[in-house]
Amino acid sequence: MQRRGLLKCLAAGGVVLSVPLAVDVAHDSLTTLDADEPQPAEDNSPWSLVAPFSADMEVGLGWRVASISEVKRGAAVLTLRHQEGRQAQVHLCRRQGVPRGLAYTDKLDMFLMNDGDGQQQTHEDIGRVVKTVAAWVRRSEQTAGPVPTAPQLLTHSTRVRRYGPREILA
Repeated sequence: MQRRGLLKCLAAGGVVLSVPLAVDVAHDSLTTLDADEPQPAEDNSPWSLVAPFSADMEVGLGWRVASISEVKRGAAVLTLRHQEGRQAQVHLCRRQGVPRGLAYTDKLDMFLMNDGDGQQQTHEDIGRVVKTVAAWVRRSEQTAGPVPTAPQLLTHSTRVRRYGPREILA
C-alpha cells in the first residue's frame, strides 16, 4: 500500500498519528486493518489486551500473530512469527507513568525480548511491526471503549524487582 492510501485510510478512520509513527507505519509493505475491525473486548482473556488482533493475523513485513500467553510473572507474552521462521516475543506489561518499552498504549508497555539488556539493537522490521501493533491496540482502546487490562499485569520494573531479570523470561 502506498503512503497516500494509508494516510487516507487513517484520516477516514479518525486516527491521528504522530509524525514519527506515521513514518514508521506508512511503508509500502505494512498491511492495514479495516477501519471497522476494532471491537470492544468482551472478556479479560489475554486476547482482549491486543484487540483487534487474533491468532494467525498478518501484521506486516512478513510477520503474523502466533499466540498470546496467559498472564505469567506479571506479563502476557505476544509471540510474533515471521514467514522465514523467526519469532519475536513481546512482553505486555502494565504501563504506569512514562512508557519504557519499545512501543506502548495508554495501558500497556510493550517490551521486545531479544535476549539483550536494553542495549541490543532492535531489527528495524520487528521494531516497526511492534509499533504498528501498538498503534492499532491504542486505537482500539480509544474508539472501542475501555479494554480490560488483566489485573495481574505488573510494570516491567516491578517484574524485574520481583522475579529477577532472568526469571521474567522463563
